[in-house]
Amino acid sequence: SFVTDIVVNSTGTRFYASFDGRGCAASTGGCPTNNVPGVWTSTTGDAGSWTKIAGDGSASNPAGWDVNGSYGRVVLALAPSNENILYAMFWDGDGYPSIEAELYKWDQGLGSWVDRSANLPNEPGGSSGNDPFAVQGGYDLVLAVKPDDENCLFIGGTNIYRSTDAFATAGSVTRIGGYAGPSTYASYANSHADIHSIVFPPTSTTTLVCGNDGGIQRTTDNLAVTVAWT
Repeated sequence: SFVTDIVVNSTGTRFYASFDGRGCAASTGGCPTNNVPGVWTSTTGDAGSWTKIAGDGSASNPAGWDVNGSYGRVVLALAPSNENILYAMFWDGDGYPSIEAELYKWDQGLGSWVDRSANLPNEPGGSSGNDPFAVQGGYDLVLAVKPDDENCLFIGGTNIYRSTDAFATAGSVTRIGGYAGPSTYASYANSHADIHSIVFPPTSTTTLVCGNDGGIQRTTDNLAVTVAWT
């Protein structure tokens, strides 16, 4: 199995790790006895301390989470303003014209997941590799939570999108970079397709830095209707 992400809370008392679902594919030797693919958590990070919270064999596995061998990279993001909240997103093996990822929200306090996949970006008139939400087999797949709002979530595939309610509704979703629109391969102003990194500097909750195949861009107003990148 392939570890694809690790996040740790600010006090070092809660760890999460995710493993590529293809670790159970026949081409990679099949499933290990401890059924690693999915998401795990620990309070220490020590060997033997981990509990599986998503994926085959987990007591808390959410309905809809794909079976081993049918999904790829799993990326994670912890909400800085409420570290009980974790988001997990993975490439689901699909391609155009389907949405190419699934998104889940974990509440450590409740010990349960909510599936937010239905409201991932799916704009009218989309083109291959652009829209619906495209991740190129997990090559470009990233998410980040606004530091002061556990429900303001930014996700990246070929494009970068913002949701102000963590994809609870489709109406909350806005394209803010990558391609200029769903049916064109022209670039969004001063942006570039294929998103790999979304970062908030420690001194600002309104500034956002985006790394992609075209370099690094920054905005000082990540909630703007039309985000301005430089």
